[in-house]
Amino acid sequence: MAKSKNGNIWIEREMILSNAFHELNGRAKNVLFLFLYRRQWSKAGRKGKWYTTNDGEIVFPYKVAKKKFNIPQSSFARAIDKLIEYGFIDIAHLGGGLIGDCTRYYISNRWKNYKTDRFIHKKRPKDKRGFGFTSKNWEEKTGR
Repeated sequence: MAKSKNGNIWIEREMILSNAFHELNGRAKNVLFLFLYRRQWSKAGRKGKWYTTNDGEIVFPYKVAKKKFNIPQSSFARAIDKLIEYGFIDIAHLGGGLIGDCTRYYISNRWKNYKTDRFIHKKRPKDKRGFGFTSKNWEEKTGR
């Protein structure tokens, strides 16, 4: 369950055996593993219990997915949507790539309740900040 200093990733057996995990497609599974790899861990207390130190602060830009892992932007976006839909990640802060503000993610445990009455359904929130072109501002932004 922890990323050690030698670069290993530990994943809960319960996650791999879950219905949510088995319904993910290959690309979404690959992206999930890359998110899990980005977790940072520390030990605390006398018993040395592990805890995540960067949950809610995990950054995985589209640019990195494309450049380092050759994942097209549209495929990466669909994988993120699936990971949110099935309960593996959540968005802590919706960024705006054009302004250098990266989206930050949580690793979620919602997947544990997938396909039960207790499952909390989520989707990627819509960006309502008005960046980019919209039907209301395209003339102003393009000068046409």
